[in-house]
Amino acid sequence: YDVSGDLPLSAKRLSYLVEDLPLAARLLTHYQGVAYTAEYLDADRSRLRASRAGTLAAQADRVSGSTEEGVLYYYGNGTSRMGPWRLRGQALVEVRYQPAPSGRGLQYRIRVLAAPANAVVNAFMNLWLFKSVLRGKVEEVLRDITQASAKLDRQGLAGLTAAGGWSDDEQRRLAALLARPG
Repeated sequence: YDVSGDLPLSAKRLSYLVEDLPLAARLLTHYQGVAYTAEYLDADRSRLRASRAGTLAAQADRVSGSTEEGVLYYYGNGTSRMGPWRLRGQALVEVRYQPAPSGRGLQYRIRVLAAPANAVVNAFMNLWLFKSVLRGKVEEVLRDITQASAKLDRQGLAGLTAAGGWSDDEQRRLAALLARPG
């Protein structure tokens, strides 16, 4: 699967959020009203577990790349809920991003090489309908990121924290995020 496009979020802000996925998940949940979770499973933040509202879940290791390069590779296991089915498998994910030529936002490319848990699921994965549904799930997350980024830019730190519920540490991390060019 290959998904590419543009996001109205700077590469610097995306890099910051990739290095603090729990904060990114909290922002997405706050702005989109969809339950996102992310947690690191080790001290060097190379292993993570993440989910989106009971429809997507994954546990993965960052196996190569860095935010400085704008190239990241993750390998792990995941589950996707599609209608009555719960599909499981392994995947290698390549994420590439760079500042957009226009100077506003960024360009990205996400490539996923998936290996389902069994042969029946593998047969379904080769169907056009199934591929389009999975692409749609990735695009849903990207849409949430786009909308949350625009809301954060409009509200700023004061608007975000006015509702309360953000710890002093989270507010410090949010201020650091917003100090980067949008």
